Amino acid sequence: MADIQGIQGSPSPLPHTFQNPEVEKLAKDLGAQIEKFRSLISPDPAQKSYLPPTKENLLELARTICDLDEQSHNAKNLIGRMTKGPLEENLEDAANIVQDILKQPLAIEGAEEGISVIAAASNYQANPSEDSDLGKLSQAFALYPSSTNTLVQELHFLAQDLNKTHH
Repeated sequence: MADIQGIQGSPSPLPHTFQNPEVEKLAKDLGAQIEKFRSLISPDPAQKSYLPPTKENLLELARTICDLDEQSHNAKNLIGRMTKGPLEENLEDAANIVQDILKQPLAIEGAEEGISVIAAASNYQANPSEDSDLGKLSQAFALYPSSTNTLVQELHFLAQDLNKTHH
């Protein structure tokens, strides 16, 4: 009798035509978190201005960044333990790119040398202050619209790719 994957013989993964609901949920959640982060660093289309670095806005930005970091770690941990099909590969790629964005050392005037997005967000959550590195990062998004726009576009494409893959 022929060996059917996942039923007889050695335990092997199911064919990739069957979507793993846990992977689909992670892809959807990571895509939503990416979109939320993107919306917070994008200028308001109606006013063509960025969110002012108020305590309330910075707390939301910090929470969103930390949630995005957690979602991308969860995705990497889950994908690391399974056979990869197209959805898993897209999710892993997106999680790796998010981690690169969040952990890349940045040169922001007046901020800690080499501060990363995730470090600025974590520091702000631990000690919200008006003169925070996250506040300076938020201001840098407005000061350097070309770089910010490139990041916003990359985030948009990542989220779009995740949304296409899990449908």
